[in-house]
Order: sequence, then structure tokens, then C-alpha cells
Amino acid sequence: MKLLDTPKFDPFLGAIRQAACDYELDFRLENYSCKMISTDKRQFKKFTAERQSASPGGRLPQLQLLSPPQSEQGGSYFQTSWHSSQSEEDGETSGCGGPAAGISHKTLFYLISTLNSSFFDYDFTCCDSEEFSRESLLERVQADVDDRLGRCVPSYAGFRAAFWHTLDDEISLSDCDIYSYNPDNVSDPYCSGGVLWSFNYMFFNKKLKRIVFLSCCARAIMNGGGGGGRPGAFDEAYFDYDDDGDFSGLPAAACVPPRDDLQDFGGDFVSTAAAAAAAAFRG
Repeated sequence: MKLLDTPKFDPFLGAIRQAACDYELDFRLENYSCKMISTDKRQFKKFTAERQSASPGGRLPQLQLLSPPQSEQGGSYFQTSWHSSQSEEDGETSGCGGPAAGISHKTLFYLISTLNSSFFDYDFTCCDSEEFSRESLLERVQADVDDRLGRCVPSYAGFRAAFWHTLDDEISLSDCDIYSYNPDNVSDPYCSGGVLWSFNYMFFNKKLKRIVFLSCCARAIMNGGGGGGRPGAFDEAYFDYDDDGDFSGLPAAACVPPRDDLQDFGGDFVSTAAAAAAAAFRG
């Protein structure tokens, strides 16, 4: 999996990480190419051989079973009936208004490779397919992300529309299959103390052969210290985005002076990145 340089994501990374109140947020927004190079092909061959040896009769099932959608856990469910169909590309089941029953072996490899690439200190190779879910509704995923980030980042409402517009522009959300990873809280990055909640969504566009990984883990700030958690930080930096889909200007983000507490992002990172993103949107 190759991590693609995506400058338009940078302003949101800075805004969300720096503006979190009362929480330390490990927020990730990463763009990966699924086009296999020699190394990926060797890894996929090894991955397949190991799964085959562990399967009854040495044969992999056509589809790998998934867990129920995570974006619907803890809330009301849409009671819908749906009829499964099969994708011409890889035989994955899908349905109208409902989640997929399973995914192909190759798609499972893509999802696991995304996690391994993002969290390189951990090894997800042995993850089962049931540690993933396919989300049936984009609106559910957006609501989950908006609710969690909105509670932690006071300025999120100001750039929320621009955030989703950027993702749609980059990965075409309506053309994506959306998957979520369900941490086991034992051997993954979310098992450390102080973790309050997390979400992990992967927007997989088969036509583009790309995955955008959207992840956030919230930890309690101990003794008033830790990264993030500075109330009001970056509150003034937001995108002015109207209902017509046009930016009427960038009121503050493009002119916020470099801050000492943004040194990790390279001095005037936020102001220059925000200005670049706004220019791209206007174009």
C-alpha cells in the first residue's frame, strides 16, 4: 500500500488535532493506493498461503464474513429488507439499503494492509474478517463522525461541510464501499489506558483503486497535560462554505499567524495549507 501525498487533507489534520478540548485526539486522514507493486504481490501471496493452510481442506471460502455495521451500534437501526447481489469484480455481496454479508479475500487484504501501513508499530495480519464491518449508509457514518468530532472540537461545525466536500472530491464518496475496523482492545493501538472512544472508517473506491482511511482515537488528558486539549486553539480558523457549494472566502484560516504550538506542523503550516486548500476548491 502506497501512502499518497494529499495536501488538501493537511488543514483538517491541523485543525482537529490542535483544537480538541478536554481530549487528546489521534486523528488520521490518509490516502492509499491499492495498486499492487512487487512487494505487495509477495505479501498477498504469503497472506493467501497462510489463510489457505488454516482453512478446512486448504480452501479459502469465496467470501469472508463481516460483523454488523458499527455506525449503527448503540443507535436505532434502519429496518430494511434487501436482496443480495454479487459484484462482477470480485463476487462480494451487497444489497439495497443493507450491509454486505461478506467481502472477497483480496479486499480483506487491502483493509488489513491499510491498518498495517497506518499503524506500522502493530501487525494486523492475523485479523479475522469479522473484525471488520461494511457500513450500509454514508449518512450513518457521517453522523457518527460529526457527533464525535463535534463534541471534542468546538470549531468543527465551522469547517464540517468543507471537510466532507474535500473527502468527496478526493475519493468520490458515493462510489465507495465503506468499511470499519472494530478494535479488539487487546492487541491493537486502542488497548492503551485512557482510551475513551475511537472510529476507524475506510472508504474504498474500486474504480480508483484507492482507500481513504479516516480514524480518530480519543484519550482522556491526565493532569491537564498531554497534546491537544487547548480550549480555543484554532477556533478562529475555519472554512466559510455555503449551501451552494462555493467558498465565500477564508475569513481567518489563511491569515492566522504562525503559532508556537503548531511547530510540529512546520511553522506556518496551517495558514499556507489552508490557503492552498481554499484555492483548490475555488478552482
